[in-house]
Amino acid sequence: MGLDQYLFKHPEATEIGYWRKQPWLDNYMCKLWQQRTDDTFNMQRVSLSVEDIQTIIAELQNPDSDIHPNEEDNGGFFNEDNTAWYQEQLQETIKVFQDALADKQSGQSIFYTNWW
Repeated sequence: MGLDQYLFKHPEATEIGYWRKQPWLDNYMCKLWQQRTDDTFNMQRVSLSVEDIQTIIAELQNPDSDIHPNEEDNGGFFNEDNTAWYQEQLQETIKVFQDALADKQSGQSIFYTNWW
């Protein structure tokens, strides 16, 4: 079992982002969910506003933020230096959220969900 994470846009219900075992992102989304409800977070849909997405992008671009991924978040696969892999993941995630922002601004609904 693991942590699968998705970003969708509607009305087409199209997957625009997928992550596997990225707890830094899931923790951030969980905090958003908990601000809005007291329900269990697993397999829920977190609807994202323009402001939510802009904040996520800004946080991802800030290396000192809580949402910013780093090697310690996943324990370092096989105890190797994964700096390049994490930087690649970060850049891909920023791109996904930039595209999601454009979709949201054009009238699409954007939501995040997970399964663990």
